[in-house]
Amino acid sequence: MAAGLLIILLRFLPYWALLCMCLFGILFNLFVLPLLFPSIMRGVTGDRRGVVFYPIAVTALVVLFPHDLAVVAGAWAILSFGDGMATLIGRLGHPMPLRWNPKKTSQGTLACFVFGGWTCFVAMMGVDPGLRENWELWAIASIIAALFAAWIESLPLPINDNLTVPFAAAGVLWATSVIEIDNLVRLNGWFTFVATLANGALAIVLTSFRLVHGSATWAGVVIGPIVWVFGDWDSYLLLICFFVLGTLATKHGYQRKVWRGVAQEDEGRRSARHVVANCGVPAVFAFLVTATPFPLWMKIAVAASLATALFDTLSSELGQVYGRHPVLPTTGEVVPIGTEGAISMEGTLGGLLGAILFALFGWLLGTYPASAIPIVVLAAFVGSGVESFLGAMVKVDFTWKNEILNFTNTAIGGGIGLWIAFFTQPPVWPIP
Repeated sequence: MAAGLLIILLRFLPYWALLCMCLFGILFNLFVLPLLFPSIMRGVTGDRRGVVFYPIAVTALVVLFPHDLAVVAGAWAILSFGDGMATLIGRLGHPMPLRWNPKKTSQGTLACFVFGGWTCFVAMMGVDPGLRENWELWAIASIIAALFAAWIESLPLPINDNLTVPFAAAGVLWATSVIEIDNLVRLNGWFTFVATLANGALAIVLTSFRLVHGSATWAGVVIGPIVWVFGDWDSYLLLICFFVLGTLATKHGYQRKVWRGVAQEDEGRRSARHVVANCGVPAVFAFLVTATPFPLWMKIAVAASLATALFDTLSSELGQVYGRHPVLPTTGEVVPIGTEGAISMEGTLGGLLGAILFALFGWLLGTYPASAIPIVVLAAFVGSGVESFLGAMVKVDFTWKNEILNFTNTAIGGGIGLWIAFFTQPPVWPIP
């Protein structure tokens, strides 16, 4: 947390000096700090990864956001003070372990949110005084960034939270920096009402035919209209395409899956948590289609995140039916069908074919040019692959484990699609 006091230097130092400071921080934490404070090491082996990852994360933020140092400041503040206070307060009083991660406590997660939120806001205002003109927007952004970072920090991920926390916060803050309020003000309220009503009717029909669980109706009423209103009709059709193909894959060979003990519960019907896990990230990107001046990049991100969810669903469901020799991607060990994180050639090829067809469908809708098809497919392949690695690495079983992994892989797939589109595609399609 003491290192967080250096945030103010982002306002005064030239960029080359900031890079030098970051390099010095990495070397200092790697070689000097352990000698000065041996107790700062964690574990009997003297694990210094967290100490080194801290300046590495700050350096990466400075490199990624050279023109948005306020974003760096906010993310750095959440890492320093939010994550730091989570560790301190989490150890006070009677620990209340989280349901999904007994190694974390409720008071620690709350401290990460509270202290991370207000220090994020203060740091951003101090580094870039020009943000004070829209302080209300940045106050809300700081709260959302801290909330998202606190949730990420609470998960039992195999990645050090000195990496996950600042990048999660920076993603929220960067998205806020590109939002254009005027675009949101111009939205048609009547169309929003009709889209909500139509999507609700569709959700009720699907529930009545026992294709989804009752709780999914309410989740669909929220997420569906967001994708439709903000992402336009083509994004909504991509969402429907994912649902149809995913449902067919889940129902396919269901009795065989039951016999093998790997079938989706409740006759394969999806509930609210499945809807949020697979469609929450696409809904965020759909919101950014209208809220930012980069609709094409965001639509590619919508397609990439949905393609990732589809790749993962098809590879799992088809692999459970046709897979013969599933292996763990971390060790190459042959394991029984249904093992968490295991992949099979048959399932992988099925997921890849589904992602290709899905990407082609987006192109046929006119959502993006043909040059974006490989972007969507590659993002889906990488995002689903990372999810398999995480599933194989995280041995601890906890509440909503599968849903958290699904949310993570869609975020990774969508983020990769957005990143590649940033360098290879125009921000608007078609070009006027």
